[in-house]
Amino acid sequence: MPPVPVPPVTATEPVAAPAPAPVAPAAEVDETEPAMPSLLLPAVPTARLELPELEPVADATPEARPLSVAGFVAAELRSIPARWIEEATGRHSHGGAAVAVAAAPAPALRPAVPARVRLVPALPEPEPEPERDEPLPEGAPSDWPLAPAAIIRPCPLPDGALLFGPLRSSYVDGPSLLRDLGRRGHSGALVTAGEGRAQAAVLHRGSVLALLAAGRSGTRRLESLRLPEAGQECEHDLTVPVYRPEVAVALGQLVNLVGRFRRMHASFVRLPALLEHLVETRVTGGVRVTTPTDVGVLLLSGGELLGAYTARHPAFDEPELVARLCAGDAEIDVHAAPLDGEPATVAVGRLLG
Repeated sequence: MPPVPVPPVTATEPVAAPAPAPVAPAAEVDETEPAMPSLLLPAVPTARLELPELEPVADATPEARPLSVAGFVAAELRSIPARWIEEATGRHSHGGAAVAVAAAPAPALRPAVPARVRLVPALPEPEPEPERDEPLPEGAPSDWPLAPAAIIRPCPLPDGALLFGPLRSSYVDGPSLLRDLGRRGHSGALVTAGEGRAQAAVLHRGSVLALLAAGRSGTRRLESLRLPEAGQECEHDLTVPVYRPEVAVALGQLVNLVGRFRRMHASFVRLPALLEHLVETRVTGGVRVTTPTDVGVLLLSGGELLGAYTARHPAFDEPELVARLCAGDAEIDVHAAPLDGEPATVAVGRLLG
């Protein structure tokens, strides 16, 4: 490749340098510190709306002010002059709508209604079941000469001379013992106690006058008797008290008869006067006085007072023993009536089968 020719360098005239710009004279320097610009905005005068003075409202007292929101708005509209409404709406007074609103009558104040508070009583605690009294029998059943089975009030038995010593069902058969008492013509009772329950058969000259049982659930009159047999796993105690025949009959009447007077409170009953009345009417039976802690019994036979005893003092005593119970909270029941002839009885053989 052939070499590129280089042009020859020629001498040129020197280029003159540009002339310097003229410098302005320096200003005088203020040695004082510069003031900070104000950050506060200039106060702008607010436009003030001049409203004409309103006429006072006649019922402007606090008591006459409406209570509801609608009433408050209506009252404020009534205070605006009608010409303002005409100018704002372009209507005349006979145009109607605006004037009608401004002249709307004040709503009647709603009378204050007193608050009703209904007290809901608390659920009462369950009351204990009242003691059920024996029902009034409609008639004696044809196949059972004694009173029917029922719940009765307590009927404690008095003490008496024991025909035998303490007996146990481990070696004494209860049904056989009752048959023996029937053959003997026994007047008294056969009492068995065991398993939290006591049973008694009241006998009059060898026949059964009354059957009753007492336990945790109260006292019941029975139509059958369950006597312990010898050698049973649970042993029973057996006692055979002896009573006079008239005492046995009075006990039978106390158990079987419906109350002639029932639940008379001792606060309004004079026991001596009541006994005089029963003696005059020649009744046979018993008077029971029940207190929260004891039960007393007065026995009568044909108008004759036989004696008195209590559950805590079972031995026969004078009537004053029971009369003392009437000094407190006590109720009196009378199970007595005139008795003609022999009382109704059940043969021992029929009871045992």
